[in-house]
Formats: sequence, structure tokens, C-alpha cells
Amino acid sequence: MKKISILGLLVIAINSFGQTFELPIYFEDSNQNRDTIYIGYDDLATDGIDEEFNEVNIIDEPIDTVFEIRISDEKCVGNTIDGLGDATYHAKRQILKNYRNKILNIVIKSSDLPVKMSWDSLHLNSNVENGALITDTNPGGWFDVAGHSDLGFVFMSKFNEVSFNPENEIISLWFIFGIDTIVNTKEVKESDIGLNVFPNPTSNTININTDFSELFIYDANGRLINKYKKGDYIDLSNYNAGNYFMRIHNNKYSTTKKISVIK
Repeated sequence: MKKISILGLLVIAINSFGQTFELPIYFEDSNQNRDTIYIGYDDLATDGIDEEFNEVNIIDEPIDTVFEIRISDEKCVGNTIDGLGDATYHAKRQILKNYRNKILNIVIKSSDLPVKMSWDSLHLNSNVENGALITDTNPGGWFDVAGHSDLGFVFMSKFNEVSFNPENEIISLWFIFGIDTIVNTKEVKESDIGLNVFPNPTSNTININTDFSELFIYDANGRLINKYKKGDYIDLSNYNAGNYFMRIHNNKYSTTKKISVIK
């Protein structure tokens, strides 16, 4: 397996087929093997393989035995690559047309854990891009079914990298642009709504002075720790000491608050 040096740049390409947004996502295992995929959107793209956008179908090529990342349209969890499931393509680049709520399967092959995934969140600033999400949970059941790693799910506009440990040598992650629960709400600062989370720091429970439909708590590395819904008792007594990020959603706005757990 060749070790490839990759510049961590995100580019917005303008070409003869329209304005293309393209997001490189970089992967690296614990042995410094690296690979990159590119996901984006353009009004003139299709959901299949477009040669005009330099997309190449590599489904007939054997996956690397050590480390490789691919994009696929496979709808089932990619624990076994030999049968290819219901996939019609594997690629390193996929530019979508109908990008909102469009789900892509990211096939991960790795023997050396953990795997680090990184991207440039500064450029995820439009409504659609701000709603970018990556998860190890099959979207057929969304967040109700456990995934095949410890990743959980990550809102990509809020973090630049995350490390995770796949349970098997080959697993699937799932990528989605413009998830509606994010896009359809306004992003606000905590000061704009007078958000108060108390006590903070805490060693036990926390209280919040605003209504929410969903609340997510992430660790400092962007990994989802827990999810709560309206009316839930938010008990952090079993959390390790440290800093966390609380992501609050309701039907009017979304916001993020830093919280600390002490022992």
C-alpha cells in the first residue's frame, strides 16, 4: 500500500458544466496509510457515474487489502465487500444533483485502528452544506439502530476531524447533504436566545431554560455521546470529566453550547 501525501484543501471548482461544490474528506489509519474521497453537488450532475465530473466506476477493481475508502450507492451495510450487495458503482468522487437528503455509502476498509477522518468545516457555510452529516448508523432506521463503529454521527460543520474504531475490517459510513432537520432551522448564537444551561460545570444533571425537540451531546473530538428528546432527564453523572458540546434543535432554531463535567 503506497502512502500518499495529501494537502488538506477544499476547493470550489468552476467548470463548463456549472458551479461545482466539492468536499474532500481525508482518511488516515494508525499506520499512516491515507486515502481521500470527494463528495459534492452540481445542477448538471446525475446520481450515477458522470465522466464529465471525472467520476470513475471502480466496482470491478479489488479493494485494497490494507486500507481503502470508496463511495458507493449500496443501501445495505457494507460488512462484506465480496458480494457488493446492491451497489451499482464504487468511486472516489461523486458529484450529486439532487443533493438534499441524498444518502451516500462510504465503504471503509482498514486493518490498523483507529481511523481518522478530516475535512475543512470552514467552507460548509450554506444551508445545504451546513446540514452535512456523517454517521455509522444505517439510515434505514436512522439513529435507532447501533452502527458498526464507535463514531455515532457527526454534524460536519461543527468539527474538522474525528477518529473512530470500526468493529470489522470493512464497514459502511453514511453521508448526507442538507439533512432537513438542520436545514429547516435557523442557526443562532446562545446569546441571541438567552440560553442558560445550569449548573455548568456539573457533576450530575443539567437544566435548560429553552424548549428543544432534540438534544445531542458530543465529546471534544466530535463523537456523539448521547441523544435526548423533549422531556428527557439529562443526567451526566456517568460522563467522564471533561468538556462536551451540546447541540440543541427545535422547530425554530439550532444552537451549540459548551458544557463541562467535573468529578
